[in-house]
Amino acid sequence: MSIRLRGFIYSLVAIAIGSVGISVAHANDEAIDGRIRSSNGDQVNACFDQGTALSVGEEFEVVRHALQTPPKGVATIKSAAVGVIRIETVDSHTCATAKLLAGSAQSLDWVEPKIHP
Repeated sequence: MSIRLRGFIYSLVAIAIGSVGISVAHANDEAIDGRIRSSNGDQVNACFDQGTALSVGEEFEVVRHALQTPPKGVATIKSAAVGVIRIETVDSHTCATAKLLAGSAQSLDWVEPKIHP
């Protein structure tokens, strides 16, 4: 298989994996996941799963997934918490405006419940 074709296949796999969400149990046993739709400085717009009960003041971690492709071997996904947001206003049933408290947020980063140690 040519190097270009292999790279193209890895790209398709990365896109497919990047679009799959993992449900995280919320305090009230609802599945809650979200995605950053846009960010401008410390203002972030995030949308969540249907049926999610959003509360002003609730904090979430911003998680970025990256595909690692070693020279030889199997490609893996590396997930890392890169920021924290707090809901400021609930714009609709599934979207909210949030403030970036720490770290960074980019469009299409995942938003997950903040886990307290």
